[in-house]
Amino acid sequence: MVRASRIGRFLLALTLAALPGCARLIGGEAGVVLEAIEHGPARTELGRITPPPLRTRLPEADLWLPRDAAPRAAVVLAPGFSEAGRDDPRLLPVAESLARAGFAVRVPELPGARRLTLDPADIAAMRRAAEVERAAGRRVALAGISFAAAPALLAGQDGTASLIVTLGGFHDMTALAVFAATGAHRAPGETAWRRGAPNPFAGPAFLLAIAEAMPDPGDRWLLREAGARRLRAPAAPLDDLARDMTPAGRAALALIAERDPARIPDRLAALPAPARSVLAALDPAGAGLVTCTLAIHGLEDPIIPWTQSAALAAALPPGRAVLVPVPGFGHVEPAAVPMDGQLALIRAMRHLLAWRDGHDPCGSAYRVLAIRQPSPHDAASMGRRRGPGMNRRVVMLGAAALSLPALMRATPAPAQAPAPVPPPATPGFFRFRLGEVTVTTLFDGFFQRPLAGLIRNAPPGAAEQAAAAAFLGTDPLRIPYSVTMLQVAGQTILFDAGTGGQLAPTGGWAIPNMRAAGLTPEQVTLVVHSHFHPDHISGLTTRDNAAVFPNAEIAVPEAEWRFWTDAGSISRLPEGLRGIATAVERRFGPYRARLRQFGDGAELAPGVRAILAAGHTPGHSVFEVTSGQAGMLVLGDTTNRPELFARNPGWHAIFDMDPQAAEANRRRLLDRAATDRLWVTGYHFPFPIAGRIAREGDGFRYVRADWIDGA
Repeated sequence: MVRASRIGRFLLALTLAALPGCARLIGGEAGVVLEAIEHGPARTELGRITPPPLRTRLPEADLWLPRDAAPRAAVVLAPGFSEAGRDDPRLLPVAESLARAGFAVRVPELPGARRLTLDPADIAAMRRAAEVERAAGRRVALAGISFAAAPALLAGQDGTASLIVTLGGFHDMTALAVFAATGAHRAPGETAWRRGAPNPFAGPAFLLAIAEAMPDPGDRWLLREAGARRLRAPAAPLDDLARDMTPAGRAALALIAERDPARIPDRLAALPAPARSVLAALDPAGAGLVTCTLAIHGLEDPIIPWTQSAALAAALPPGRAVLVPVPGFGHVEPAAVPMDGQLALIRAMRHLLAWRDGHDPCGSAYRVLAIRQPSPHDAASMGRRRGPGMNRRVVMLGAAALSLPALMRATPAPAQAPAPVPPPATPGFFRFRLGEVTVTTLFDGFFQRPLAGLIRNAPPGAAEQAAAAAFLGTDPLRIPYSVTMLQVAGQTILFDAGTGGQLAPTGGWAIPNMRAAGLTPEQVTLVVHSHFHPDHISGLTTRDNAAVFPNAEIAVPEAEWRFWTDAGSISRLPEGLRGIATAVERRFGPYRARLRQFGDGAELAPGVRAILAAGHTPGHSVFEVTSGQAGMLVLGDTTNRPELFARNPGWHAIFDMDPQAAEANRRRLLDRAATDRLWVTGYHFPFPIAGRIAREGDGFRYVRADWIDGA
């Protein structure tokens, strides 16, 4: 038997003790695959015994194939609601682990999911991906997580797929709206509502999901703003937005404000016809489902209740559903999973592996499991009990935070990066003198996302026009990563740590470019952080969480540290953002003895002063560098791409936690840079990352440094 982790061995031994001898191998493999999904294959037994899979980037999908053997079956894996889409770092270990386990894994580009909205086009994209795999002669399973379960279910009813896998999915759009607005739900066969307080983030998430289906452009961005505002502060007033909406837009607000479950159908009927059409097109309840479905659902799910998977199982013909309720498991990040929850996850994975090997989980001859499968009524009874918790590392069959908008993005768990792209042969650094200070900017790579959905409040078509004027792509839009270094008064200072190659395959180039510039991580004496988003702190440590800058002191904004280390603040955040707190603890852990906090106006080194510029995050800070008559602002995330946000300083990026404060600070800092003719660098600025700011019309223009300014 292959060797697993200590926890893995304990779980496997407990599971296998109940199994007949012929099922021991399948049970053991399930534990090994789950361990790889949880920790990233490189750190696990699966990574030791299998070579890395082949990943091919295609325009319409990513294809992962086993390197050492032909695939035994194919899984079309739907990305959930995430702006990163198929590049979401939480999805990658799932695809890689399944490919190592003998699957061909196709991850299609879903236009709606990437735009964080419900879009029937996602069904067609899933169906096309399934047809490609079927044409290759492979048996096909379609898998969907959370809201993406609907495209998987609806695309898989034409006979192309022989298995559907859903994790935290839903069956009935009306019931989903009832739960989002009121917190009420019920299991199959029940007439009385199970009552609970509505989750403060379920209603806003539902609002964001339907906003793009509104016919009026003004309603679309007002509803997106309303959803984003309520995600930041569940009790935030919306009256100012409602005043500018059409009656159709106000009908959407009335839907999430309704607290009577019996009135939700009327609220849905009051939505404009295009919105009702989208909801109907993505509603599995009216689809005549027949394909064998493996429905996995956490009994602690606060966004989509477990009763929805129970209803899905009950709606399928007899024998066509395998329902796996998971005690202790939530929607995005599980609570302490009790032993029966851990065993349920292993059971679910064993079903998938048995299907890979030619068994039909819904067939009458299927006898892989020794434990009887629960019925929907079993699930109903399980939902009323709570097993003892167990302090353990998270076991997840899927990508964390895929169901919520990227506004709430979590930091990914450490995972093996897929096929990292090497940095360009031309070194990506730029050096110039600022008085007596030497400034070196380092290109760390880039990530890609659609322009659609990046800006909350841009008038229709304006973002596309601005991108075209700057010769930027829109699908994808490339957003750079970069860091700034100073050599001043005998110190070597680094502003932000970069991605460390742990977020996007086209990232992690800062250290190679640092070495190309004649500097090393060992020479860095101070790392100063603007804020704690994952793309700024992941480069502090390696994948194994070893310190990258062994001789550096770490300086962090005290307001940022206070927010992300306060349990009360974190508990009020959407689940998808809570992972940042975990990342803060992990990334800064090796440096705790060398970490200090600074406030607004603090001098961090001779001529280097901190300026609090909150809005993007609660403690976001920028840094003023002066030497003689020369000055520079290290702007951090004051703007995203300056071609868009400097030119239009009133635009609000979806990543800003307080857009109004972010806008006020953006205008203030850009105005000062233009007035005082200061140098500027920015984390998401294009190479050479340094330049100046000039006024232009109602906004500003970023003027890149002249190459001959370089030292």
